Amino acid sequence: MKKTYKLKIELTSSSSSEKTSPYLDSDGKEYYDYFDVIKIDNITYGEVSAKRCGRITMEDRFQAIADFDGKQQQFYFGVFDGHGGSYVSKLLREQLHYRLKNNQFFNVDIEQAILESFNQMNVDILKQQHLLMKDGGSTALCVINVGKELFVINVGDSACVLIDKDFQITKLNQEHKPDRVDESKRIIDNHGFVLTIKNQARINGELAVSRSFGDPKYVEHGLTAIPEITKLQLNENSRYLILATDGFWDVITIQTLQNLVMNWENFKEKEGLSQYLLESAQKQQTNYKKDNMTIIVIDLIIYFNKLQ
Repeated sequence: MKKTYKLKIELTSSSSSEKTSPYLDSDGKEYYDYFDVIKIDNITYGEVSAKRCGRITMEDRFQAIADFDGKQQQFYFGVFDGHGGSYVSKLLREQLHYRLKNNQFFNVDIEQAILESFNQMNVDILKQQHLLMKDGGSTALCVINVGKELFVINVGDSACVLIDKDFQITKLNQEHKPDRVDESKRIIDNHGFVLTIKNQARINGELAVSRSFGDPKYVEHGLTAIPEITKLQLNENSRYLILATDGFWDVITIQTLQNLVMNWENFKEKEGLSQYLLESAQKQQTNYKKDNMTIIVIDLIIYFNKLQ
């Protein structure tokens, strides 16, 4: 049975600006799906859809904040793909945005604030894991805007794309995979090795990402949580911003995504775009159990029109 929850955010009230799904706040063991919608004045501008898919637990988490600066001019969205449990992804969902917003450079040099807050977050996670004898880790993909300037912040293998009004798609980040040339060099320079198993490169034959939070056993072999930051200017041609964890991209290519978005626009499907994309991904045939999927869709036209 599919359950749907709609979350409403009024930009005129900062006290109600931060809402999250009870599902993704939990241990992720529920077997039904949640589709969360962020609204401005009853008009949807952002949607979050998440599904456990073929896995026993849900290790993905997300965060969505409409008035990140308290002035209705800035949003923050993030997807966090946990592995080896949801301990780290849950911490990122709960704390990373606070650390960023409270960094001393946030209103002066946002890129410096990002680097410092991500580094300190990882230092603290590793300390907690040491004390609690916990393993596991999580990727993080976040977007934050300053007016129409967008910052895409990535650690790991989730991906963000920008779709324009002509349905042209631009990928806004590079995934951190162990077989990426620069990533592989760092791992080898730190006395690790990259081994490909079943067409997937892994650090020391185990970890399939080259950057993540946590994962203490791989830190000495070049694993890092230093983010790569992409900065770009949004304009009147910008249509959708989509963030998704790697479970989605494992089965959906850029070309397929373009076709799906065009189909959704042309036929005015009843469900939201994020739900439509997730269910389309779920229908793709594979010879393996699909990974957890979380998809955030931000309608930039509605968002910026409402703020004018």
